[in-house]
Amino acid sequence: MKKLLSLFLVSVLTLLTFVGCGNEENPSSDTATVSETVTTSEVTSEPTSTSTSSKKASSSSKAQKPSSRVETSSKEEKVVLTELEKIYQGVDPDLYSIGLKNKGNSARIAALMKKAQKGGNYKIAVLGGSISQGASASSVYSSYGNLICEWWSANFPNSDFEFVNAGIGSTNPEMANYRISEDLLKYNPDFVVVDFTVNTYLDYDVNNTYSSILYKILSQKNSPAVMSIDFTSCEKSSYAAATYKKTKDVPVKAITDAVKAYDIPAMSYHEYVWNKISAKVLAWRLGGVEKKSGLSRDIGADYIHPNDNGHMIAANLITCYLKKVMDNLAKESTKITAPQKPETSDYLNLGYVTNTAKGVTLSGGFTAGANSSATSRGWSYNFTSDESVLTIPVPANKSVKVFMSFKDGSSGYISVTDSKGKTKSIDSSAAKTPTLVDIGNMEGKIALTPKLENGGFTIYGIGIKN
Repeated sequence: MKKLLSLFLVSVLTLLTFVGCGNEENPSSDTATVSETVTTSEVTSEPTSTSTSSKKASSSSKAQKPSSRVETSSKEEKVVLTELEKIYQGVDPDLYSIGLKNKGNSARIAALMKKAQKGGNYKIAVLGGSISQGASASSVYSSYGNLICEWWSANFPNSDFEFVNAGIGSTNPEMANYRISEDLLKYNPDFVVVDFTVNTYLDYDVNNTYSSILYKILSQKNSPAVMSIDFTSCEKSSYAAATYKKTKDVPVKAITDAVKAYDIPAMSYHEYVWNKISAKVLAWRLGGVEKKSGLSRDIGADYIHPNDNGHMIAANLITCYLKKVMDNLAKESTKITAPQKPETSDYLNLGYVTNTAKGVTLSGGFTAGANSSATSRGWSYNFTSDESVLTIPVPANKSVKVFMSFKDGSSGYISVTDSKGKTKSIDSSAAKTPTLVDIGNMEGKIALTPKLENGGFTIYGIGIKN
C-alpha cells in the first residue's frame, strides 16, 4: 500500500516536472509563478518521507514532496506554486539553468533507462563523504541518495531498484580509491552519484584521485552511468556569527577538470543554493518560514551538512537532469565509449582488507563490524585492561595504510608489528577523523596492539598499494 501511495505522489510530481523543469534551448524560461493542473488535492503542508522497503545492502524509500496550494476545488484542480514550492517540488527551471555544471554525455543514462523500461533489477548508488552517508537527514529515507533511488523506482515501475550507500563521513577521494571495490563496485551498481567536493582535505592529488574513481566506475563490465554533484559549505566563522557566508574554496577546480575530462554529467548544489540564498528565497539557517506556503527556507543543519530540505534539493538537481534525458529518450544516443585511463596509474592497483578477509583474528576489546554498510566493514576497539590484539594478513612488502579514526578523548597509541618484527606506532592524535595513516611497507600479517589509556578507535579497513 505504501509503495502504491508513493508511486501516486511521484506521478503527480512527474506531471508538474514536465513543464516546470525548463528546456535545454531556453532553460530559464517559465521563471514566473507556474500554474499547473492536477487531478488531486491530496497533498501535505510539510516535507515528509515514507518508507517502503529494505533490500540487500540498501534501503529504499518513498518521500512525499512539500505541498502546493490548491486554488480551486474543481475536479481538475488548478495548482499555483510559490517560488519555494517549485524548488521543493523539483519543478524550478533554475535547477537546470543554474544547477547544471557540466552537461556531459548522457548515453549511459539513456541506455539504463531503456533497459529499465523493459524490466529488471538495478542498483542506484552514491559514493562520497558524510552527506552521501546521509548525515543530518532526519532518517535514512530522507537522504538524497534514497530519494534519487525512489525517483528511478517511480518512473520505471517495470523494474526493481536497490540503493547502495557507499558514503563514509570525512573521507576524501584518495581514501575512496582504496575502498571503492569493497564498498561500491562489488555490488555492480548501474547508476552512481559521486560526491567529494567538501572532502578534499589531506588529498594533495585530487585531479588524479578523482579521475581514478571515475575511471574505475566507468570501466565496469555493466557500463554503469555516473553523475557528479558539488556540495558546499558555509564559512565556519560566519556560521558561528549567524551571518552565513559561503566558503570560498568550493567547488574544487581539480574535481571540475576530472568531470570534464570524462564527460560526466554534473550538477552543482553549491551554485544553485547560494544563488537562491542571495535571492532570499532560501536561507542557510534561521531563515524562517515563507508566509505564502508555510514551508521552511532553511537548508543547512550545520555549516556543512544539509537538512531534509537540502537533501531534497540535492536529489531534485540530479533527477531534473534525469528527467530531461527521460523526456527525450527516443532521440538519445546509447552509444557507450570505453573510458581513457587517467594520467597516472598510482591509484588504480590498490587493495583493501576488511573484516571479510580470511586469516583475521581478534581478541580483547576488538569487535568486528556487522559488515552491513560501508561504515561497518571493519573493526572497533573500546578501552579495556584485557590484552587485545587484531591480526590482519597483508601481501608481502607492500605499502600499508590503516584507514581509521580515534574516538574523541582517546589517549595513547597503537603498536603495529609485522611478521618480521618491524614495528610502527599510530598516535591517538594521528586520526581525529577518518584518515589513511601510512605505516610504510609491511610483511605478512600485521598485529595491531592498542596501548591506550582511555577511549578507542574504529578501523574501517587496511589499504594496500600494490
